[in-house]
Amino acid sequence: MEADGVVPSPDQAAGPSLLVDPAWLQGLMLRQERRFVILEVLFPGEAAQGEHMPSSPTCRRCIPGAVSVHPSYFEAGADVARYYPNYSTPQDGNLLPDELLCDTVAQLGITSDTLVVVYGKGCAHTMGACRAQWVGTLEPRAAGWGRC
Repeated sequence: MEADGVVPSPDQAAGPSLLVDPAWLQGLMLRQERRFVILEVLFPGEAAQGEHMPSSPTCRRCIPGAVSVHPSYFEAGADVARYYPNYSTPQDGNLLPDELLCDTVAQLGITSDTLVVVYGKGCAHTMGACRAQWVGTLEPRAAGWGRC
């Protein structure tokens, strides 16, 4: 928030670093000027590895309205039996093929004109958030980060 109480627009606040702060996010949520999805990438601790991880649990979210996914969501969609650490081969850690990846991302409510705010949570929060951001950076055809 600026000294005069005005919350900067997303383009002004994010700048080239793409990092935002809580005041910027609050302003985005209050103004509702643009379609956005807050994506919480949750990597559960080792004790929770065997638990079912739905693609958008309403509990566990830090930010109201966030959509919560496991980092392996981009590798296996909703097939939680294929989530890390249940890989059969190293290739199981690869992203879904382009068409499936676009469909999987779209199921999160993300389209090509959606602003996506990503944060990580859990035992590997930085890795989880980076994995989701990597989807948008290296796979520009994925909805919400490019052109599906």
